[in-house]
Amino acid sequence: MAIFCDEKALWKSMILRLLFVLMLIDRIGTPSATAQTLYGNLTGNVTDASNAALPNATISIRNVDTGFSRTGTTDGSGNYQLTDLQPGTYDITISAQSFGESTTKGVPIGANQTKRIDAILAAAGVSQTVEVNTAPPALQTDRADVNYEITSTQVAQLPTTSTAGRNSQGLYRLIPGIPPPQEQNSQSGNPGRTQAVNANGVSNTTNSTKIDGAAVGYPWLTSIVAYIPPTDSIESANIVTNSFNAEQGTAGGAAANLIVKSGTNSFHGGAWEYNSISQFNARNYFTRVSTTPVIPKNIYNEYGANIGGPILKGKLFFFFDTTRYRCGNSRAASRLCRSAVFAMATSPRWLVSHLAEGSSTTH
Repeated sequence: MAIFCDEKALWKSMILRLLFVLMLIDRIGTPSATAQTLYGNLTGNVTDASNAALPNATISIRNVDTGFSRTGTTDGSGNYQLTDLQPGTYDITISAQSFGESTTKGVPIGANQTKRIDAILAAAGVSQTVEVNTAPPALQTDRADVNYEITSTQVAQLPTTSTAGRNSQGLYRLIPGIPPPQEQNSQSGNPGRTQAVNANGVSNTTNSTKIDGAAVGYPWLTSIVAYIPPTDSIESANIVTNSFNAEQGTAGGAAANLIVKSGTNSFHGGAWEYNSISQFNARNYFTRVSTTPVIPKNIYNEYGANIGGPILKGKLFFFFDTTRYRCGNSRAASRLCRSAVFAMATSPRWLVSHLAEGSSTTH
């Protein structure tokens, strides 16, 4: 018994160490070694007041939530590009020798997106600060693909229903060219009740879905995916529907890139519950009082919680989310019963005797 306990403790220690190593690889590892659809890009052009390019200008960015910082410089044409940036909100400072600074705060950079921030620097001693709103530009000129961003605010506030709790795939209907997604296959074949999506009339078997850069395809049911994260754990969803680049891979109809929330330098979390009781709802038009005097029971409860925060500030973070749902209902059923006369009239013995009687009368 003692040996068994020691082996159990040893396995538990090994699993915990493995999880810790994987977390370090995920947060500290080199971004270029993972899928490009997991990160965003920042680009722009820096000029002076006469619209002349400023080479060797310094671009400094800082993630507001995690403290991650990075610097870069412009080339001879005044252009710059910072790639492989984790999704988040950034403060951007652009400076050059003999010129003032330009600070742009609150710039959202999403996964699989390229954000353009141009700057015009004034003479030395003059600085400017710009507050950026979240409204996207009318036209994306730095990417050829057609992609749409579903934000965490939309995920949290818009209705996302399914037969097995809230499902963020229901929000795909906001994207032009995508009709309302539908659940397919049985409960045993699709226990997560993920939904099939048709984009621009293309077969749903050609879609691609990634969660934090990892593919979650269903090998034997290619019209759906194997897993969708809890709705409240999704930070954003980027959906590409046309002009796919090589980073998407195996995508023909829609390429969905889901980003799960991450911990930050401050602790944050919450708990919630969604409740629906049929007795508080209006009666269905086809449910008549004469046949169904009491509205059928249907009580739905979905509840969950999440929490995230720092392990090592500015370096290592954690995020945990859980959700469950319970549904209790009653269904009316009807059954056809054969009467005694009908049963006698349709019995083989009665039919044989009736036919025999009819033939003898004819002769």
